[in-house]
Amino acid sequence: MSKTRERILRKAFQIFSKKGYEGARIEDISRAARLNKATIYYYFRNKKELYKEVLYQQTKLFINMVLEAFEKASGEEELIKSVVDACISFVEKYPDMFVLQLREICSGGRYLRETLKRLVEEDETLKSGGIASKFKEWGFQRKIPISTRHLWLNILGMSISHFITRPFIEEIYQIEVNEDFIEERKRSIIKLLESALD
Repeated sequence: MSKTRERILRKAFQIFSKKGYEGARIEDISRAARLNKATIYYYFRNKKELYKEVLYQQTKLFINMVLEAFEKASGEEELIKSVVDACISFVEKYPDMFVLQLREICSGGRYLRETLKRLVEEDETLKSGGIASKFKEWGFQRKIPISTRHLWLNILGMSISHFITRPFIEEIYQIEVNEDFIEERKRSIIKLLESALD
């Protein structure tokens, strides 16, 4: 990928995260990238194509990070820890990615659906059942009373809930969502999942 294209995607990601698809303008992106609009249109035909590519790159980054957790693990407990850590670490490292996806979901999710279809077409793991199929390969469907699909959705939901519900946690429970809280959250999720495996 050329450095110019990479810069456009990086700046477009920042603008789309802040303003959403409807609020973002190519002028904003060209200004942020310090490029003229013609250069952006050289790489991307229109705003929609640029937006879809931003969604694609960010979603692929997340999926790859989770799949790497499967590759690194040597046992079930380590796998649970690695997957939970990958999800929570990603949310903390790339919070704007979830802001972007939440904006997209709230506006109907049309482009995110197209992005996911593209990812499924390109990736063998996603074609064969996605991340849930990886849990199945590890034999989790014999050890827990729910499908591996629901296991994955539960891990994902628990791992991002502190990000989505941060105002509730901080205002209702008077708990600051900081590094200590996030580490406690990881331990709690892992403990809950490990108890289901016993």
